[in-house]
Amino acid sequence: MMNASALLKEKGFRITPQRLAVFEAVLGNKTHPSAESVYTAVREKFPSISLNTVYKTLQSFQEAGLLWQLNIARNLRYDGNTLPHAHLCCLRCGQVDDLNGGLAKLFTDLADLGMTKSGFKIDSLEVNFYGSCPSCSRHAVNLGPSGPGDNRLPE
Repeated sequence: MMNASALLKEKGFRITPQRLAVFEAVLGNKTHPSAESVYTAVREKFPSISLNTVYKTLQSFQEAGLLWQLNIARNLRYDGNTLPHAHLCCLRCGQVDDLNGGLAKLFTDLADLGMTKSGFKIDSLEVNFYGSCPSCSRHAVNLGPSGPGDNRLPE
């Protein structure tokens, strides 16, 4: 895997210390941080950086395909892992974990099926599973709605 500077250069970005710090704050973070979390982390090293700069930089990286922007329970989060994978999203504490492993073929087959059946051109696919993480499940009495659209699985 290329280092962060090489990835940015490959996509045509001018390398600045702030831009590199924003990129590395997402790449090195498995919690799928929000823009505000990235801002807080980067601000430790670059106190003069603005939240607006962080938002614009993250948007540029997302548009270049360097990051995924996730809409998890109406909160925007960022993921440096752009390989096909799904997310496990806890509706209680907000934890987001990656679900990796052998999903690329499954997602490709699913997208192909959708395009074949509907004629729809699919450009991207985002798969999120909503529920409770193990820690919250141990402490939960009433989980409430299971997520956006409340599409609960049968018990």
